[in-house]
Amino acid sequence: MSMEQMLNDAKTLEKSYRAVLALVAKIQEIGDLDKAYEAAEKKLREHKQEVATAENKTQEAKDRLASVYDEVDRAKEKAADLVADAHKHAEEVLAIASHEVAEMNREAKEMVAKATAEVENFHTHVRDANEAHKVRMEKNDAEYAEVTESLSVLNTELSALRERIG
Repeated sequence: MSMEQMLNDAKTLEKSYRAVLALVAKIQEIGDLDKAYEAAEKKLREHKQEVATAENKTQEAKDRLASVYDEVDRAKEKAADLVADAHKHAEEVLAIASHEVAEMNREAKEMVAKATAEVENFHTHVRDANEAHKVRMEKNDAEYAEVTESLSVLNTELSALRERIG
């Protein structure tokens, strides 16, 4: 081999070596990119898992909210039923109370009528008693007048007798 040939081989070898070094750098860069890609894929999987977890939690929250709305609707219906029942019961109680009040008013009117009749009877008795008393008083006054006149006559006779005697 000649020197020229060796020089050309050395140049070729140097070019090949530089190409290999460039390839090694590229291979290393590809390895780094591959690692970065795997890391990005891992983060993407984690992010997808987080999104899936968030979607599950969102769905659970929606389901719980729907359940709460169902409970609220049932509670509203039950409250409406309770109010209707209470209203019906109040009407029944009012009807009973109205009947009892009417009966009590009737009894009270009867008692007032009876008491009024008794008061009127008492007033009649008092009027009769007053009239009888008036008649007795007039009779007593007449008797008193007669007795007074008789006494006056007797006094006059007594005075006349005293004058005769005396």
